[in-house]
Amino acid sequence: MSTQPTPKAWEADEFWSEVVNVITGGKRLRPDHYLASLDAPALESLRLALSSSGTLAEQQKLCPPRSGGRLDGEPPSLRCLSELSSALRQTWMLRRLERQTLIESAAKKRCGDLGLDTRLTDAVCTVVGEEALAQAAHNQVGDFSVKAAQVLMSRQDGKLKAIAEQRKERELELKNRSLDLELEKYRTALKGKVELAMDAFAADLKGNAKLLEAYQRFRAEVGAAMTK
Repeated sequence: MSTQPTPKAWEADEFWSEVVNVITGGKRLRPDHYLASLDAPALESLRLALSSSGTLAEQQKLCPPRSGGRLDGEPPSLRCLSELSSALRQTWMLRRLERQTLIESAAKKRCGDLGLDTRLTDAVCTVVGEEALAQAAHNQVGDFSVKAAQVLMSRQDGKLKAIAEQRKERELELKNRSLDLELEKYRTALKGKVELAMDAFAADLKGNAKLLEAYQRFRAEVGAAMTK
């Protein structure tokens, strides 16, 4: 019965798997590669070393040595570190771009829920994305810049306030329309009842021409008053 080979430490780590994918272009990592000789704690030490300030030569002194093979105990070469450093930067940037995409999607959904104009939504996402990438390039904040939100608010605050005011005006207009409709319904119903009563009263006055004439004038005045 054949046994499956034990996965290398980098294969069990999502981040380092992405780094290897960048290095190899999706192909298999060479068995004698420096990363293949490191266990999980050593990989973490390597990540910290490459994240530190200083030249590659200075970082090399902080890196864990190879474990096993003909170069056992040897530090990684500067060429290897240069390759790893570049792959790490690309991996971090790809992760930032993925996070930016998630943020943009969430922002667009939220703006859609609020009923904002799609052009404003696109502007919001553009501002957030540009600010996040700019600050990531300068290594100012990390995965995502809090300042992006501040820039967004400073640029869009006036527009958002205007939208809020317009919404209030629309709500007030709709409320007034609703009140007008209710009032019109009440007037119509009242007018119908009054006319029925007046018709019945007019029927009783048919035998008296003068009273009927006076009543007709009165009814016309009442009708005019109810239409105001």
